[in-house]
Amino acid sequence: MYNSVSEVIREALRLLEEKEVLKATKLEALKADIKDGIDSLENGQGEPIDIESIKARGRKILTQTNQE
Repeated sequence: MYNSVSEVIREALRLLEEKEVLKATKLEALKADIKDGIDSLENGQGEPIDIESIKARGRKILTQTNQE
């Protein structure tokens, strides 16, 4: 597949750089989402969450997954 060690190293470095760019892109998107959420809350657009309901839903999914 590769003709020399240097080709392997170049490909490895290219893949590493690609991975780093993807990671940075995802991080920037996450930061933007967090900022949007905070802005939304500051503008009074948030609504309370029912943590017990979320836990119950998660437990139900977990139980179903374990039964399969």
